[in-house]
Amino acid sequence: MVLGGDYLSYGKCDQVTMPNTEAVRFAVGRLLDTGVRTIAVIGASPDMHGWEDVRDQRDGTQSLRIQRYVQAQEERGLTVDWRYVIPLLGWNQHGGVQAAVSMLDSLPCPQAVLCLNDAIALGAIHELQRRGLRVPADVQLIGFDNVPESEYSVPALTTIDPHVDDYAKHAVDMLIERIEEYSWPARTYTTDFTVVERASAKLAR
Repeated sequence: MVLGGDYLSYGKCDQVTMPNTEAVRFAVGRLLDTGVRTIAVIGASPDMHGWEDVRDQRDGTQSLRIQRYVQAQEERGLTVDWRYVIPLLGWNQHGGVQAAVSMLDSLPCPQAVLCLNDAIALGAIHELQRRGLRVPADVQLIGFDNVPESEYSVPALTTIDPHVDDYAKHAVDMLIERIEEYSWPARTYTTDFTVVERASAKLAR
């Protein structure tokens, strides 16, 4: 058996995961390098009310990405304003719109937004622009996944590419090896990532 996803296998089977922690750390760092100091994140679980709710989590996409979003800022001496950790049940474009509405109706617009997937980001861009905010001049925005639609949004979406093809290839290869009676201890493979720089963010070099 091969486990795909972001939950621990506890050494019981092979596992393929995405680069949740390092990708988010890198993206947040690049945003901070541009001089922004208020970064919102959209896609948190509704039961994440503070650092204590994610600090000790060891798996789960939302938890891992939110952990690194917080830690990447603390490493630069910044304190995260938890009001900008925006909860969301549906990771889709409608959810991105609704999350942006909730954020902008209750808070000053952040200087940057990290969305935990591209569908959320596409919805958020729509609402930001509907309100007359310029992306990236007024607010920078980064997604996660590099789905095909991200290239054709206006502006085109800067996003984290977690190398899904490599993810799928390693999962299949590991499974075939187990079928062929590969008997070594369980393995974990984490894909690499690339930040695909497009027009929705002005990342520092």
